[in-house]
Amino acid sequence: MSYLVEIFSNANLIDTFVKSEITFNEIIRLECDSAKIQVHIGINSLNDTGYRHNVGSINVHQNYDELLCFNDIALIHLSDPINHCNVLVYPINLPKSNKNFEGKPCILSGWTNTTNGDLQQTELIIDKQKECAKRHWELTDSHICTTAQNRTNEYKIDLGAPLVANGVQIGIASFTCSGEPDVYTSVSSFLLECDSAKIQVHVGINSLNDTGYRHNVGSINVHQNYDELLCFNDIALVHLSDPIKQRNVLVYPINLPKPNKNFEGKPCLLSGWTNTTNGDLQQTELVIDKQKECATRHWELTDSHICTTAQNRTNEYKNDLGAPLVANGVQIGIASFTCSGEPDVYTRVSSFLSWIKANLKN
Repeated sequence: MSYLVEIFSNANLIDTFVKSEITFNEIIRLECDSAKIQVHIGINSLNDTGYRHNVGSINVHQNYDELLCFNDIALIHLSDPINHCNVLVYPINLPKSNKNFEGKPCILSGWTNTTNGDLQQTELIIDKQKECAKRHWELTDSHICTTAQNRTNEYKIDLGAPLVANGVQIGIASFTCSGEPDVYTSVSSFLLECDSAKIQVHVGINSLNDTGYRHNVGSINVHQNYDELLCFNDIALVHLSDPIKQRNVLVYPINLPKPNKNFEGKPCLLSGWTNTTNGDLQQTELVIDKQKECATRHWELTDSHICTTAQNRTNEYKNDLGAPLVANGVQIGIASFTCSGEPDVYTRVSSFLSWIKANLKN
């Protein structure tokens, strides 16, 4: 059986397919069975062999949910690099993280309905996310949807097939592609973990118009049990390539809370950039809500969350997820649920002190 997969080799995404006699259930155990799989590149027909490459390992996303198709992405690492480059073998471009493709034409390719072994393709259009959500309750921001422009073939079983727009791979077939709209993993939603080298941290500034001190990012640790749907374990560590050596009124370490400290009823500050009109850092005053009261409004609330209500809310931070919540010089929370309405919900930092300590790098 053949499976279309997307492969990182030498930091390039290669569009190719895997030929291996394995069942669908065995696909779930790919991390253990990589020795049974070969990647064939440089062909558009199942009747040809092309260049063969052995698979060294397979990284399935640590939070992949088979039932809901969350984080439906994996990387296949080859034992040897792909050195061939021609009209059939070349790296595929990846999308920009904030690029909007709604309404754009795209092409889905695959092997499912081929009668002669040749690669098939069909023309589609990127659907509006809000429209797609009406048909798929399980849809998240890490999905992308399509409708048919001139659907010539159906790829009902070709999960993993690439969705390409203008030479850029924007999606990976995820939900069974039948009916409309079809649903794919949005590649841009997973670039952060792969592209830490493209990220810089600027310290010592309170305005987006300034540069401050720049620091490159070495790696990013997302919590291994992060749940995008329920916002459980919504925390990550950004490790810098070089330490922050500057110390002044704008640059200093933030204190972390004690494990059993209760902040209910205490005032706190939330800062962020979302609604800034002049590029300056914004802040709003809040009060830590009672956990039991918050739970009556948020059924998904756990002890690893902390809630706030407005004391004198001057700004809304609807999209500023990751913003720090500080009480008396101590960072007690990280903006998690969309911060609008009340009570707002944050990751409780004190619940992850042991995880932070275990994942710190000197």
